This record gives sequence, C-alpha cells and structure tokens, in this order.
Amino acid sequence: MLLIVGLAPTGRPPDIVSLLFTDRPKHDAERGARSQLARSAAVRQNRPALAGPETAEFDRVVRLELFRIAAATGRVPSEVEVAERLAEPREAVADAIRRLADGKALILAPGGTSIWAANPFCAVPSGFRVRTQERTYWAICIWDALGIPAALSADATIETDCGDACGERLLLTIRDGSLADGEGVVHFGVPAARFWENIVFT
Repeated sequence: MLLIVGLAPTGRPPDIVSLLFTDRPKHDAERGARSQLARSAAVRQNRPALAGPETAEFDRVVRLELFRIAAATGRVPSEVEVAERLAEPREAVADAIRRLADGKALILAPGGTSIWAANPFCAVPSGFRVRTQERTYWAICIWDALGIPAALSADATIETDCGDACGERLLLTIRDGSLADGEGVVHFGVPAARFWENIVFT
C-alpha cells in the first residue's frame, strides 16, 4: 500500500500549537485598545495602521485566532470571521492574511484572500478526512492529516485512499499520540526544498 504525499507543514513555528488555547486572555485584554488605535490611525493617515514590529505582532494575533477557530470548529475561517472575532478592520486582517501567505504560513486560493489551507487544516473537503471524537477535519496530505491529532492532542481516525493504482481504502488510528492501527508507505514525490515552487501541485 502507498500513500502519496508531497506537502509538509513548513513555516509553522512551534508556538502556534502551544498557544492555540493559552494566549487568548492576554489578547482579549489588549485587543480593545489596539483596535481603537488601529482604526484612528488608519482614518487619520489613510495608510495601514501598523508597521514594523507591530505588524509582526498583529499578524501573529490574526494567525493564532485563525488557528483557534479551525481547531475549535473543524473549518478554516474567512477573513471576515477573523476580523469580527478580533474586532479589527477587515482590510487590516486581509493584509495580514496576505503577509502570512507570503511567509508560507497559509495557502491562499488564487486571486484573493480566501484561505485554502492553514496547515494542518484544509478549508475544503479533501482526500484526507480526520475524525476526532468531537468533529471532522480535512487535510491536504497524509503529513497534515497526522498533524491534526498531534496539534489537538486528540485521538483520531484518518481515512484516505491508497495513492497508487490499487485505490484501496486506508484507515489509520491515532491513540495517545501514536499510530495504533494501520499501515502504509509515505512517499514524497517532490523534495522538501522544492515544495513551494508549486504548492498546489505538491
């Protein structure tokens, strides 16, 4: 049996998973003042309200909120939802999403800021379904499918098809952070150094 996969969850710093549910109180305490300052600066100066280190911190806040929503709901949110949750201008959140995509933290659908994947979470149904006790997630490859239960610290069942000509249905069981049932071979058809030359193909 063979699982064909090319995409690894590159560009995701270690703090994303650890801060998914632990950094929210600090952000909630600060977001009101920051949001008001951002709006006032944008109106007065007709330019992006954040720059330099502030931009990096804002991008981090957007990224964490996006991952929180995906982890809690099983779906990758839109820029509108993230903006509403953060009480931030939609344009500022859209700019942050573009920067995150430029930094290979997100994968966008062509021609806009619709998020196709926030690794390990995929925004659309795919050939890699991950079922936990609470909900169903989608991944864009077996690597990310295995990454979802790891990120959530949850047991899960992964459903996919054999990537070679047999097309056999494959079920992998993750229990207590380890592969408890299932077998196969993971093959990377593209070297890791070339993943982002064409991430959709990869």
